[in-house]
Amino acid sequence: MMKYLLSFVLISCLSIQAQELKLAIPKTEVTFFFHGEKVNGTVEGFDGTININLNDLKKSKVQGSVDVSTIQTGIKMRDRHLNSSDYFDSEKFPKMTFVSTSITEVGDKLLVKGKLTIKETTREVHFELVIEENNIVFTSTINTEDYDVMKKKKREKTEVDITVNVPLS
Repeated sequence: MMKYLLSFVLISCLSIQAQELKLAIPKTEVTFFFHGEKVNGTVEGFDGTININLNDLKKSKVQGSVDVSTIQTGIKMRDRHLNSSDYFDSEKFPKMTFVSTSITEVGDKLLVKGKLTIKETTREVHFELVIEENNIVFTSTINTEDYDVMKKKKREKTEVDITVNVPLS
């Protein structure tokens, strides 16, 4: 039942069964939660495209990027430090990017597998895609040490939950 509901919502709300949506919407929110320091934040400057073909998911593609220099955690001094060469080095690496390699249906969700690039490092990650209250929501968890951003003694302290909330207009 959820499979059909997801298909219906994607087709009727997005009308993108085999079309492409260009996303440069100021209302798109990219948020994160860094477990090690218990810090919430946002990253702005989202730009991307979604091409979903529910009849043939192999023809589907998702890609996007954000402007690293827009990281906000609520403490300006920390934000400046995160943009420095100690962490993200936003002057040298201004964008974080994601490009999907496959999209598959898993239960009532779509699993978007792809390559996430932060700084000079590209790793495979999985985002879950769901429709929630007129939004396309992508969620994933990564480790900062995988991207040479921050290393801690305990790997679980480098986990970051990422949410990309794209409003349907």
